[in-house]
Amino acid sequence: MKTRTRNIVAILGAVAIAVAVAACGHHASYHGPGDYAVSHIEKLGKELNLNEAQTAKLNAVTATLRKGSETMRAKHDEKQKEVLALLDQPKLDRQRALGLVQQTTRDINDHAPEMIAAMGDFYDSLTPPQQQKLREEVKERMAYADRCRWHR
Repeated sequence: MKTRTRNIVAILGAVAIAVAVAACGHHASYHGPGDYAVSHIEKLGKELNLNEAQTAKLNAVTATLRKGSETMRAKHDEKQKEVLALLDQPKLDRQRALGLVQQTTRDINDHAPEMIAAMGDFYDSLTPPQQQKLREEVKERMAYADRCRWHR
Protein backbone atom coordinates (compact mmCIF):
# COMPACT_ATOMS: atom_id res chain seq x y z
CA MET A 1 0.00 0.00 0.00
CA LYS A 2 2.83 2.40 0.74
CA THR A 3 4.29 1.89 -2.73
CA ARG A 4 0.93 2.62 -4.36
CA THR A 5 0.51 5.73 -2.24
CA ARG A 6 4.00 6.94 -3.13
CA ASN A 7 3.35 6.29 -6.82
CA ILE A 8 0.10 8.20 -6.72
CA VAL A 9 1.71 11.10 -4.86
CA ALA A 10 4.59 11.15 -7.36
CA ILE A 11 2.18 11.11 -10.29
CA LEU A 12 0.03 13.84 -8.80
CA GLY A 13 3.15 15.93 -8.12
CA ALA A 14 4.35 15.48 -11.69
CA VAL A 15 0.94 16.32 -13.08
CA ALA A 16 0.67 19.34 -10.78
CA ILE A 17 3.97 20.68 -12.07
CA ALA A 18 2.93 20.10 -15.66
CA VAL A 19 -0.45 21.73 -15.11
CA ALA A 20 1.11 24.65 -13.28
CA VAL A 21 3.58 25.17 -16.11
CA ALA A 22 0.71 25.22 -18.61
CA ALA A 23 -1.80 27.17 -16.48
CA CYS A 24 -0.77 30.70 -17.40
CA GLY A 25 -2.82 32.43 -20.07
CA HIS A 26 -5.55 29.84 -20.41
CA HIS A 27 -8.03 32.47 -21.60
CA ALA A 28 -6.15 33.07 -24.84
CA SER A 29 -7.55 31.75 -28.10
CA TYR A 30 -5.90 28.61 -29.48
CA HIS A 31 -6.75 26.44 -32.42
CA GLY A 32 -6.04 23.18 -30.60
CA PRO A 33 -4.22 21.55 -27.71
CA GLY A 34 -1.00 21.46 -29.70
CA ASP A 35 -1.00 25.23 -30.22
CA TYR A 36 -1.71 25.77 -26.54
CA ALA A 37 1.15 23.51 -25.44
CA VAL A 38 3.60 24.97 -27.96
CA SER A 39 2.90 28.54 -26.86
CA HIS A 40 3.48 27.65 -23.21
CA ILE A 41 6.62 25.70 -24.00
CA GLU A 42 8.00 28.68 -25.93
CA LYS A 43 7.07 31.05 -23.11
CA LEU A 44 8.66 28.83 -20.47
CA GLY A 45 11.79 28.44 -22.61
CA LYS A 46 12.11 32.22 -22.88
CA GLU A 47 11.51 32.79 -19.18
CA LEU A 48 14.14 30.22 -18.19
CA ASN A 49 16.61 31.11 -20.98
CA LEU A 50 16.96 27.47 -21.96
CA ASN A 51 19.79 26.22 -24.12
CA GLU A 52 19.17 23.78 -26.99
CA ALA A 53 19.67 20.63 -24.89
CA GLN A 54 17.29 21.91 -22.21
CA THR A 55 14.72 22.87 -24.84
CA ALA A 56 14.91 19.36 -26.31
CA LYS A 57 14.29 17.88 -22.85
CA LEU A 58 11.35 20.23 -22.29
CA ASN A 59 9.92 19.16 -25.65
CA ALA A 60 10.30 15.53 -24.55
CA VAL A 61 8.24 16.32 -21.44
CA THR A 62 5.56 17.86 -23.66
CA ALA A 63 5.51 14.84 -25.96
CA THR A 64 5.22 12.49 -22.98
CA LEU A 65 2.39 14.56 -21.48
CA ARG A 66 0.59 14.62 -24.81
CA LYS A 67 0.97 10.85 -25.22
CA GLY A 68 -0.46 10.17 -21.76
CA SER A 69 -3.28 12.63 -22.30
CA GLU A 70 -4.23 11.04 -25.62
CA THR A 71 -4.20 7.59 -24.03
CA MET A 72 -6.48 8.66 -21.21
CA ARG A 73 -8.74 10.64 -23.57
CA ALA A 74 -9.16 7.59 -25.82
CA LYS A 75 -10.51 5.58 -22.90
CA HIS A 76 -12.66 8.40 -21.52
CA ASP A 77 -15.81 7.75 -23.58
CA GLU A 78 -15.73 4.04 -22.80
CA LYS A 79 -15.37 4.71 -19.07
CA GLN A 80 -18.20 7.25 -19.12
CA LYS A 81 -20.50 4.66 -20.70
CA GLU A 82 -19.50 2.11 -18.06
CA VAL A 83 -20.20 4.58 -15.23
CA LEU A 84 -23.59 5.44 -16.71
CA ALA A 85 -24.36 1.71 -17.04
CA LEU A 86 -23.50 1.29 -13.35
CA LEU A 87 -25.89 4.11 -12.45
CA ASP A 88 -28.70 2.64 -14.57
CA GLN A 89 -28.94 -0.32 -12.19
CA PRO A 90 -31.11 -0.26 -9.06
CA LYS A 91 -28.06 -1.18 -6.95
CA LEU A 92 -24.50 -0.03 -7.49
CA ASP A 93 -22.19 -2.86 -8.55
CA ARG A 94 -19.38 -1.98 -6.16
CA GLN A 95 -16.96 -4.56 -7.55
CA ARG A 96 -17.36 -3.22 -11.08
CA ALA A 97 -17.00 0.38 -9.85
CA LEU A 98 -13.86 -0.55 -7.95
CA GLY A 99 -12.57 -2.30 -11.07
CA LEU A 100 -12.99 0.92 -13.07
CA VAL A 101 -11.02 2.87 -10.49
CA GLN A 102 -8.31 0.20 -10.36
CA GLN A 103 -8.02 0.15 -14.16
CA THR A 104 -7.58 3.93 -14.24
CA THR A 105 -4.94 3.65 -11.52
CA ARG A 106 -3.13 0.96 -13.53
CA ASP A 107 -3.21 3.16 -16.63
CA ILE A 108 -1.69 6.05 -14.68
CA ASN A 109 0.92 3.80 -13.05
CA ASP A 110 1.89 2.39 -16.46
CA HIS A 111 2.58 5.89 -17.79
CA ALA A 112 4.13 7.34 -14.61
CA PRO A 113 7.73 6.07 -14.98
CA GLU A 114 8.06 7.54 -18.47
CA MET A 115 6.53 10.84 -17.34
CA ILE A 116 8.68 11.15 -14.24
CA ALA A 117 11.82 10.22 -16.20
CA ALA A 118 11.15 12.93 -18.80
CA MET A 119 10.36 15.54 -16.16
CA GLY A 120 13.38 14.50 -14.10
CA ASP A 121 15.69 14.75 -17.11
CA PHE A 122 14.42 18.25 -17.85
CA TYR A 123 14.58 19.47 -14.24
CA ASP A 124 18.03 17.96 -13.66
CA SER A 125 19.35 19.73 -16.77
CA LEU A 126 18.45 23.15 -15.33
CA THR A 127 20.96 25.32 -13.54
CA PRO A 128 20.17 26.24 -9.89
CA PRO A 129 18.90 29.73 -10.87
CA GLN A 130 16.69 28.18 -13.57
CA GLN A 131 15.36 25.66 -11.06
CA GLN A 132 14.54 28.49 -8.66
CA LYS A 133 12.75 30.41 -11.41
CA LEU A 134 10.77 27.29 -12.32
CA ARG A 135 9.77 26.76 -8.68
CA GLU A 136 8.55 30.37 -8.51
CA GLU A 137 6.58 29.96 -11.75
CA VAL A 138 5.00 26.73 -10.51
CA LYS A 139 3.99 28.33 -7.20
CA GLU A 140 2.46 31.33 -8.99
CA ARG A 141 0.57 29.19 -11.49
CA MET A 142 -0.68 26.81 -8.82
CA ALA A 143 -1.99 29.77 -6.83
CA TYR A 144 -3.60 31.15 -10.01
CA ALA A 145 -5.22 27.77 -10.73
CA ASP A 146 -6.59 27.68 -7.17
CA ARG A 147 -8.04 31.16 -7.54
CA CYS A 148 -9.66 30.20 -10.86
CA ARG A 149 -11.15 27.08 -9.33
CA TRP A 150 -12.96 29.15 -6.71
CA HIS A 151 -14.38 31.53 -9.33
CA ARG A 152 -15.99 28.80 -11.47
